[in-house]
Amino acid sequence: MTPAQRLAALKAEAATLRTKALDKPLEFTAADGTRVDVVLREINEVEGMIQRSTSAANALNAAVSGGSTQSSTHNDDNPAGVGDGGSSFRATARKAAGARSGHYERAEAFAGEMRKALDLAASTVGGPAVNKQLVPNGAISVGFDGRAIADPKAEYSLPNAVNTRPVDAPKGSYLRQTLREKNAATVPAGSLKPISRYGLEPVDYSIATIAHLAEPIAVQHLSDYGSLDEFLVSELTYGIESAVSAFILNGGTAEDGSPVSGIMNTAGVLQTAYSVSAMQTVRRALGDLEANGTTATGIVMNPTDWMDVELSTDADGRFLLGPNQPTAAPARTLWNTPVTLTNDMPAGQAVIGDLSVVTLLTRSSALLAWNPYVGIGGTEAAPTTVDYFRRNLVQARLEVRLGLELTSPKSLRVADLTAPVPVA
Repeated sequence: MTPAQRLAALKAEAATLRTKALDKPLEFTAADGTRVDVVLREINEVEGMIQRSTSAANALNAAVSGGSTQSSTHNDDNPAGVGDGGSSFRATARKAAGARSGHYERAEAFAGEMRKALDLAASTVGGPAVNKQLVPNGAISVGFDGRAIADPKAEYSLPNAVNTRPVDAPKGSYLRQTLREKNAATVPAGSLKPISRYGLEPVDYSIATIAHLAEPIAVQHLSDYGSLDEFLVSELTYGIESAVSAFILNGGTAEDGSPVSGIMNTAGVLQTAYSVSAMQTVRRALGDLEANGTTATGIVMNPTDWMDVELSTDADGRFLLGPNQPTAAPARTLWNTPVTLTNDMPAGQAVIGDLSVVTLLTRSSALLAWNPYVGIGGTEAAPTTVDYFRRNLVQARLEVRLGLELTSPKSLRVADLTAPVPVA
């Protein structure tokens, strides 16, 4: 029973007792009077619990980067709340000049808001705090729009470069364009007009759960080291964002066990072979897209490949990007197209194209939960059990549920940034 359901039941019982006391005073017993005191006390406790949960959810919501989202509190059996969809990478790109300082500020704000959220959540989800009033299976959800944390080490993130859209079912379908044949032409009066063909096919999607747990931590450590909870949740959230990036690129496994394809393994995403250098290869990929009527909104690269691009020099040793004296990093753009760096992009390759054709489908809110009771470790074949409660340990879990929609594979290219190795 959720706290809200418990509160409703208590209020209903209180109303019944009140009616009995007013309408049938002779039948109102001493036991009824004692029960009135118990019910009123429990109502105050549950109302306080719900208020603390709501405050914690609001604090978590403020910690998540992005626009307006919805938040809610619930237990694991009753998830609720979804993030608002939509994030424009074009708008982000236009603000590139001031983006870096803004990300540092948002990262600092995230740390402060998350710590506040943990303090508020402690009494309702079993988090680290003096108050031990716990709700079994308790959790806090917060709206998720594809961007979990503003990483101060990167100017952009891949989840921020694509669109997001909430869905209300674990499975569904969408239309994917497979053909663009444009036959528009001048037509003499009375003649038949040409027919253009735009091939569309329905594609199924299935929701996947992306989650991980932290190692158990002693409650005493969380009390003794003031920034440990902040570090823990920041790392959990950063790990989720990295996993979401890998999901966008490579797909994964859905909750029903079916495979989910990412950009790198979706049929119809064309390849661009290496040509002279990484910079020239990217330009050829952009040209191929332009010939197809597509304007690229982003380039996704591994940081090591971007480093090689920044270090590219001409025959006289002068840098091809930025000033000749390396006193400042060049703008993270290539051929006037924003570059997103992620370690989840395979080194030696790049994704180039209109990233707005990729949409993260958010099934539910991001879910942060604490387990202060019993932990199951080891493997499924050889599980181990640890009594967290008696050892005064807590373990955190963070998860999101996402799907992937790719509406136009021909609007994307995967380019090889390194020359192929000659076959002996």
